[in-house]
Amino acid sequence: MARMLDTLIASALAGDGEKVALHFKGSEVRWAYLKRVADEVERLLEAAGLGEAQQIGFVPRNRPAFAAALLALLAGRRSIVMAYAFQSPEAIAADLKTLNLPAVIADEQDWTGETLAALAPGALGISLSADLEADEPVKLVAGDLEADRSNTAAPTDQPVVELLTSGTTGAPKRSPALFSTLETAILAQGVLDQGGSQDEEGDPGTVNFPLSNISGIYSFLPYAVTRRPMLFQEKFDLDDWLAFVWATRPRAVVIPPAGVRMLLDRADVGDDALDGVSYVMVGTAAVDVDSHREFERRFDVAILLSYGATEFCGAATTMSAALHEKFGEAKFGSVGRPSGENVVRIVDAETREALPAGETGLIEVKIPMLGDEFIKTTDLGMLDEDGFLYHRGRIDGVIIRGGFKIMPGAIEGVINRLDGVAVCSVVGAPDRRLGEVPVAVIEMQPGHDKLSAEEVEAAIRARLPKTNVPVAYLFPDAIPRTPSLKVDLKSVKAMAADAVSEGAGA
Repeated sequence: MARMLDTLIASALAGDGEKVALHFKGSEVRWAYLKRVADEVERLLEAAGLGEAQQIGFVPRNRPAFAAALLALLAGRRSIVMAYAFQSPEAIAADLKTLNLPAVIADEQDWTGETLAALAPGALGISLSADLEADEPVKLVAGDLEADRSNTAAPTDQPVVELLTSGTTGAPKRSPALFSTLETAILAQGVLDQGGSQDEEGDPGTVNFPLSNISGIYSFLPYAVTRRPMLFQEKFDLDDWLAFVWATRPRAVVIPPAGVRMLLDRADVGDDALDGVSYVMVGTAAVDVDSHREFERRFDVAILLSYGATEFCGAATTMSAALHEKFGEAKFGSVGRPSGENVVRIVDAETREALPAGETGLIEVKIPMLGDEFIKTTDLGMLDEDGFLYHRGRIDGVIIRGGFKIMPGAIEGVINRLDGVAVCSVVGAPDRRLGEVPVAVIEMQPGHDKLSAEEVEAAIRARLPKTNVPVAYLFPDAIPRTPSLKVDLKSVKAMAADAVSEGAGA
């Protein structure tokens, strides 16, 4: 399988340039554009002597030029060091200064005085334009192709992609994955059999996860190497997504977890909006049970869940179409069985001893292509007698209130069932006397009046022990989210802490 992925990418770039590659913000981006950008990125790096396994900084945004540049880097088997674009120029600059890379590729809006000054002596600064009509979509904004870069980061032993985690609980962290591992995982998805060839239109799809993380890589590359058209979104836009799905009618389509509730909240969307779609695939975060059931009833489309992480190099478990057809309602809410040769076990949080089927504990995962060791997680889960995994939240989200252990998911489950609630996040806020106290942050559906704290509290008291009752209820217009549309727990925790420190605490 060696060099197969880079060969496929090169072949895709060399195909019919007039074929539409991406649908992006109302524009049709053709393969000729991707090839033009990819060729220029390759020319600059090659001229600078930065070949295979050279470490190249990549500050991606989900824009067509970055899709092309990513293909160029992978086709050249270079080591890619992702940097987070959604932070201040000062923060990007601090990261780049630490990395000391021989070249960095970033959007024109991210090249500022701070980021340029952070480059190592002689390092290349390559700017990508967001303008699809730009005369020069790729520009060298810093460095000299013939400069001495011997004091910058050396090539890796073999090509590596340092992916970013989702950033749910704080700043995203880099997690390295060998190029060969990504290659094996992507090709194991059967991308060559997923509808059509480069000369035959295959099933279209959607890409709405950031290219910097594993979900973005795995959703983008299978479509790219088979030259299947895709909706490419910088940020999830429901109207854009619906228009694409209505026009193309893919058999299976990806939607971020938050998109499920967003779609349900749209009264102007007909129940036939997803006609022709067999499955909606959701990953990266949980979907609450009520929204899951409501979605399937209203649109008559099954939701397929999965459980994965950057550290796993993809999905550890998947509810495949075949599994859904076989088990259906009997496994409702499961994130599926282990994919391929993956192994999942549930262990006791304190003893780390394996637990039997039916008991909840910490999830540990063994991915054979990554090694023989189990990867520890902070996720709670349960395996049933048939080997199906059920995700139960995160243990690091557990709130210890004066010695009482509180599971935020139980409180969120009650609040999410209340009329008009779009999404709720319950987090712990510091408290001098009790250690931590729960705070509920609630986003209402469009057009619904905010609930009163008394209404919410009454529902919780009717179903849960009094230790579970939050000390404060916050109703922001929108709960903060990461670029992957996950709840930004760091920001939510800051909101909760501010509320408690201002006098709302117990």
